[in-house]
Amino acid sequence: KEYTFQRGLKLECPLDEFNQAEGSSEKVEGRFDAYSKGDNGRQMIEMMRKRSETFYQNVVNNVIMLLCNIEEASQRCVEKDSLYAAKDWTGENCIKASDFECPTGMCERTSNCYWKSVMEGEERITRFPVDNYEKARDKLFGTHSESYIADVARFGLIGIVISIAFLLMWVIFLIGRFLCCC
Repeated sequence: KEYTFQRGLKLECPLDEFNQAEGSSEKVEGRFDAYSKGDNGRQMIEMMRKRSETFYQNVVNNVIMLLCNIEEASQRCVEKDSLYAAKDWTGENCIKASDFECPTGMCERTSNCYWKSVMEGEERITRFPVDNYEKARDKLFGTHSESYIADVARFGLIGIVISIAFLLMWVIFLIGRFLCCC
């Protein structure tokens, strides 16, 4: 097949055993794509990103739990006039859970990093299991191979090593070019 571009350049794309026939919906590969130097890099990026949606949701949940100030967020009751008071649509009546009653002049708090939304007459539950708040730091920054930081470091370390190697080659080139009278 032949393509003509604006400046009159002609590009011929021959069909061979690696390319599909014209009109085929299959992927067209060039004869040298298998030998591309970027192929290994693409595979590494794909390997990094081949995580399930639940993996990334767990990372986000662990960050939320880590950043949550449990002492403050776990308090169920706030002043009735507070912005954090859970009220009905009219904004005048407090929403009450079935398992706890706030003192007079106080309301259940709205949802936050610790509590899910309060539902009238239902039991109030935490956003995540209480034990998980203590384990969040270890899941993110632990020294075991399943922590998120170990996963990031695995690929980050490769980038750092390559960057240092290129920096050293650049310095050696500059020394050779400008200091060695060559």
